[in-house]
Amino acid sequence: MPETDPNAPKPGAETPPAASTPPAASAPPADPKPGAQDNEENKFRRLHEKTSKDLEAATAELEKLRADEQKRKDSELSELDLAKKRADEAEARAKALEADNLRRKVAQEHHLTSEAMEFLSADDEAGLKAQAERLAAITSRPPAQGGSTTHPPRDQAPSLDEQIAAAEKAGDRFLSISLKRQQAGISNRGQGGV
Repeated sequence: MPETDPNAPKPGAETPPAASTPPAASAPPADPKPGAQDNEENKFRRLHEKTSKDLEAATAELEKLRADEQKRKDSELSELDLAKKRADEAEARAKALEADNLRRKVAQEHHLTSEAMEFLSADDEAGLKAQAERLAAITSRPPAQGGSTTHPPRDQAPSLDEQIAAAEKAGDRFLSISLKRQQAGISNRGQGGV
């Protein structure tokens, strides 16, 4: 539907003569193009809105890029710290293996058993050798010859007769009777006291 001006004369209505209405002296001069000023304002408003939106988008993208860069720097630092930690752990393992290897070498040179090797605790080779010599001297002593009835040689247990003699000498009558029964083949089970 075409738009009509409310002040425009209606068809069929009489229009007053132009001479009877004096022109307004204080009215501003009419623009040659009444929509031109409105167009210019809208143009600048649209340009301002578009620029504002572009600025907001660019600011948001810049913040995102800054955050991504910070994350990248943090991850590089974390990777560097992780690599340093791994290197330190590897170095500590290498030192421990070198020390263990040296302990084994010194123990082997002094004919020490693996149990005796556990007592080698020095940090340097000279200290380990001194400890190994002392351990070798202690562990390689020959056992007492012949032993006694209460302390037989390591490879030989005392005979039953020697045990009975030792029990009688010690005054242990119960043990001596028990050993004599054992020698005779009599069981001590089921018997009350002797």
